[in-house]
Amino acid sequence: PLHVIAAARDRAGMIILVTLASLASLLPLAIGTRTTTLFGAIALANAGGMVAGTLGALLILPLIFVRKRRLTAR
Repeated sequence: PLHVIAAARDRAGMIILVTLASLASLLPLAIGTRTTTLFGAIALANAGGMVAGTLGALLILPLIFVRKRRLTAR
């Protein structure tokens, strides 16, 4: 279980940095246009998916692997 947590910790900086850079590039498009336009809606959807993917990669997946490992160890 410790390997999974260490791997997530090692990669967290890069994953967060890429996410923040991508969100920063989408922010002017999402704010500058109305969400009723196609570009604003796509920017918001892309940003939401990116945040969800980041949380999944850094929190949810490591927890699932640790939980599975503990269940199979019994």
